[in-house]
Amino acid sequence: MFKSILICVLTALLSLAMVAVPTQAVPDRPDIIVILTDDMRADDWQVLTETERLVGGMWYPNFIYTTPLCCPTRATIQRGQYAHNTGIRTNQDGHLFSDLDDDTIATALNAAGYRTVYIGKFMNDYRSRAPGWDVWETRLGNPEVDDAGEDKDDGGEGKYWVGDDYSTDVIRNRAVGAITQSPTDQPIFLFVGVHAPHTPAVPAPRHQDADVAATPTRKDLDGQRKRTLLAVDEAVVAIAEAMGPRWEEACVFVLSDNGYLVGEHETTGKSDWWDGATRVPLRSRCPGLGSGTDTRLVGTIDVAPTILRAAGATMQHELDGRALQDAWDREGILVESWDEKNAGRIRLAFSAIKGKGWLNVEAEGTTPQLYRDPAELVDSYPTLTEPERAMYAEWLAALEACAAEACRAAEQRPE
Repeated sequence: MFKSILICVLTALLSLAMVAVPTQAVPDRPDIIVILTDDMRADDWQVLTETERLVGGMWYPNFIYTTPLCCPTRATIQRGQYAHNTGIRTNQDGHLFSDLDDDTIATALNAAGYRTVYIGKFMNDYRSRAPGWDVWETRLGNPEVDDAGEDKDDGGEGKYWVGDDYSTDVIRNRAVGAITQSPTDQPIFLFVGVHAPHTPAVPAPRHQDADVAATPTRKDLDGQRKRTLLAVDEAVVAIAEAMGPRWEEACVFVLSDNGYLVGEHETTGKSDWWDGATRVPLRSRCPGLGSGTDTRLVGTIDVAPTILRAAGATMQHELDGRALQDAWDREGILVESWDEKNAGRIRLAFSAIKGKGWLNVEAEGTTPQLYRDPAELVDSYPTLTEPERAMYAEWLAALEACAAEACRAAEQRPE
């Protein structure tokens, strides 16, 4: 009798312990966390020291933004498609995403049993509640948007403050709350969109005088931008602590929605073909990715396939990108952009092929250009033979028209 009672007591205690400890209950479906910044540069990563330490995993230095602008990138991440296939081409197109939002990483993971949580900025001029998200808190510190879909320049008030509270801190607290309120026996898909370091950049008061290594060409602008990211670094720490033991087993992705030029090529902003706008490294940790540095040419089209692979989920449509867990390589990736007012001027519509250390671009109304130097200053196109010029034109045309499997073929140099 005593032995039976003891067994019952021990069983009950074990059950309580299993409930109390937030361990990963479904090991073949890891928790998935995406941290998305806004207009972050490659050299901004030096500010995110705790983020780098806590995420670890794999560093992707050749991560390319296939349309270097907010809304198109956010749609691409949700759908795994180039912008010419999502139809979200400029920041004025955010409202059109409602035609696509019934088949995204959120709907796929929700159908696969994930608790899906979106906290923070989603995309400009998207006014609905996107399907597939169990928790949808996107109007926290979002800027007002004018009739053209442009963020109103309010001195950073709408982006960085929610009443008297710093918006990154509000987003952090909501994310932590969503984690602690989620069932411990259900995997979570948490997507966090912060406004930092979007201009006009307003650091948290506690970081106003922080010493950061700003870009010399635009020290005041870039210093303020980098200081806004210090609160993001703190938010990642808080999210990791809230996840507890589950953090170590989770898939984590930290990336931006595009890069940002601060004086390179005598310009400022995004929607441009230069490296400063299109190449910002991704850091990710996930089963199947390993750790260290992966120098493959990867991009925003590959985020959704990688998340789906980790979760064992699928979408209804075919994807243009590829799962990073697989062994593959591409020789070139498409970068495309349409007329967009940014930083006070209209950017040229263009299509380009990015490779490892080279760029071929055709901008509206200009002669094609080819850069093979790291600073992208020397145009080698005039030295090309006619067959070489024809090859680049054929390659770019194939990428501009590609979808799904055809994109994977078009990302290899024509024979």
